[in-house]
Amino acid sequence: MFLPVDQLSHRFMEAIKDPKTWIFFFFAGFATLIGGVGVQYGLVLKGFGFSTLEAALLNFPSGFAVGLAICHCRPFLIRSTVK
Repeated sequence: MFLPVDQLSHRFMEAIKDPKTWIFFFFAGFATLIGGVGVQYGLVLKGFGFSTLEAALLNFPSGFAVGLAICHCRPFLIRSTVK
């Protein structure tokens, strides 16, 4: 079940050198930032007098943009794994 330490360090270095690892790392970081902005955006909208439902509906375009970005990047990630 567990790998020996020498194989573990080899796998770690392999993951560090893999560009796809960095793509997922930065995507997760940006998604976290966007999540924080989305929460603040909803609070600002509620401060302007929008209801909770209206604030949620106004957040849909940003969610659609994230989904579109994921679908757009998918062929690049698949192409980098097939060699």
